[in-house]
Amino acid sequence: MKRPTDRSSFRRPLTARRALCCAAGALGFLGFALPAFAENAPTMAGESAHIKPAGERLIGAQERPTIKKKAADQADAKRGYRVSLQIPEALRAILAKKIDRRIARNLVAEKKLRIEAMGLLSKFIDESPEGSNEMPEALLRMGELEWEDARDTFLTNFQKWEALPPEQRAEKDPPTPNYSKPRARFLRVLRGYKSFRQYDLALYVDGFLANEEGKFEDSLGRFNKIIEWFPHSRFIPDAHMVRAEYEFTKDAPNYETAFNEYEQVLKYKDSELYDLALFKSAWTLWRLGKPEEAAKRFLIVFQATADTGAKVSSKRRDELDELQNEALKNLVAVFVEDENNRAEDMYKFLTKAGGDKFAGKIVRALADAFYEQAQYERGIEAYRLLLKLEPTSPDAYRFQLQIAQGHSTLEQWAALEDDYKLSVHDYVAPETVQGKPKTEASAWVRVQNAGTLAIAEKAAEKQLREDAVGRTPRLKPTRSVRPNFKAPRSCIRST
Repeated sequence: MKRPTDRSSFRRPLTARRALCCAAGALGFLGFALPAFAENAPTMAGESAHIKPAGERLIGAQERPTIKKKAADQADAKRGYRVSLQIPEALRAILAKKIDRRIARNLVAEKKLRIEAMGLLSKFIDESPEGSNEMPEALLRMGELEWEDARDTFLTNFQKWEALPPEQRAEKDPPTPNYSKPRARFLRVLRGYKSFRQYDLALYVDGFLANEEGKFEDSLGRFNKIIEWFPHSRFIPDAHMVRAEYEFTKDAPNYETAFNEYEQVLKYKDSELYDLALFKSAWTLWRLGKPEEAAKRFLIVFQATADTGAKVSSKRRDELDELQNEALKNLVAVFVEDENNRAEDMYKFLTKAGGDKFAGKIVRALADAFYEQAQYERGIEAYRLLLKLEPTSPDAYRFQLQIAQGHSTLEQWAALEDDYKLSVHDYVAPETVQGKPKTEASAWVRVQNAGTLAIAEKAAEKQLREDAVGRTPRLKPTRSVRPNFKAPRSCIRST
């Protein structure tokens, strides 16, 4: 909006300052803050680290406990467990309505205060001289509020588009954010107030909005100026991160260039972008054909995020947990990619790199990854290594059953028979006679509680029965033949 040319309409400076203070007060009440770049860093559509699984080995129509079937069963079990922990349905519905009403009230109040603050700032901008000391800050604050308003409009339009029937959605392009109005405010600051003390902030926010609009060249230009003009700015790590991501996500990226930019971010150890930059730098090393260096960095990310503990907020903790999971996934992927690598190689690497205290968790992920890739021989080796690393773990019985599943999937029947004998001998409590065990309990059984032993016995019995039934030719039931799949443990032990 152009300011009036009639100077008589200008209010006294004190009144103008009071209007700006009132607007600032409204902003403070709203709890308004700039978007945290560490939380919403422009990623420009990064790529996935997932390695596509190889085709599953075909083993016929038997319903035996193969790896794929077991994974589906575990997913169903987890869903059932989550449901059992939920709030009762009737109470959940009441609480949900209350929470929705409270959120709706808060949103209405927030919007009302935002509109009030925008009105005060608009009045100040219209009635103050162009050279006013407060003008650039007023423009900056106005731009921030207009960005919030435009973002709400975009989200509303997107929800409406998303609610359309599929055939109508196909005919219409999804709505895109339009931040031209707030960006015009920032551009006015950037062009007319080069001595403004928060000029780098104006560059930062405008670059951020350009990125949200998908105008990556504009965004890159703003962050390049921060690096060139403000070498000591607090936004330097963010600027290098944007440059790195811009290169990393190109159709034909120069990974060396991206790596160098991530290295610049890593100079700022206190930056919230540090862990992410370390992770992405490991990715670039992997792409540059340096798997050992990449693995070391993925391990460092895993260690750093694991050691952070309660030092950060719950939101930041969630972000670090996600990053740790990605680091673990990629660390494992580096080893899985090379067919010559075995579980023992991973363990030697971890010991050498100082990550041996995480060996159990990492080797578990490695074993699971081998099975997902249908590399069952390597997976069996990994589970056997786990039994050496964690012989008394409550999950040891599961590792042994996973080995049996691998041999079952490979149809290696002699090995499978040995697996089940070992499962019964080492991971099932011996039968008792008059309160005394018939045979001596294994070392694993002696250190487990009754609950774990019951679960282990049930799991072994279930899997053994499924494998036995799966291998038995299907017989037509008759009146004289009744299926009875449960055999006494004494019979199982005598096999």
